[in-house]
Order: sequence, then structure tokens, then C-alpha cells
Amino acid sequence: MSAFHEFTVEAIENVRGLIDTETAIAIWSEAVQMPAWEGPDVWIHADLMPGNLITRNGRLAAVIDFDSAGPGDPSRDLIVAWMLLPASARPAFRRATGVDDATWTTTGTISTQICTTTPPTPSAKSSTTTC
Repeated sequence: MSAFHEFTVEAIENVRGLIDTETAIAIWSEAVQMPAWEGPDVWIHADLMPGNLITRNGRLAAVIDFDSAGPGDPSRDLIVAWMLLPASARPAFRRATGVDDATWTTTGTISTQICTTTPPTPSAKSSTTTC
């Protein structure tokens, strides 16, 4: 994550006044200090946000926007558990992914902090974000 530090801080600064940038930078600074993924890279989407997931009849029908897809740290795809799933569904998601305790806890902590300190963007059209 340290490779994204400068870009991320600059992006946060660019939305000053729209979000609590001090809290966002504090969350990011905490995330950068967490241990890096030591396993092999795996294929990830890297942008599993509600706007990139299409559902039909309450079930996932398609995933779109593969601009960020490629090999990487699998934790990058876990944020979907907090951005889309209700809390009651997260244990089943976790079991299905087989993610280890440290990765799950780290991702959940950061996701929850982000969700509770940054409002949705004005262009956000999804009503499914649950955090």
C-alpha cells in the first residue's frame, strides 16, 4: 500500500471540504502501517464497489469495469463485504473467501472507518451501500 501513499494523500486533499480529510488521512496512514500481503499475487478485480456490480432478482448477475483488474493482494476485493453486504451476510462471505483473521480484521476496520467518516459522493447512484 505504501506505493499508493502519495497518490492517495493527494486524492484525499483534492476533496477537502467534501469529506473529513483529516480523518481520511488518519485512516490511510493507519492502513499504510499494516503488514503487506506476503502471499502470492492472485487475480483481483480491485474495484468491487456497488456501482460495478449488477444484480438481477437480488442475485449477482455481472461484474463490470475491469480497468484495475490484474494480479495483486486479495484483500483489495474484500471491501465489497462492507460496501454492499449487510452485516448478517459477511460471515458467509468470509467463509467462502477463506480469508485469514488478520486480513479480514484489517480490511473490516479500514472499511468501517471509511464508511463512517466519508459521505457518499454526489454522483453515487447506488442505494445498496450498507457499510
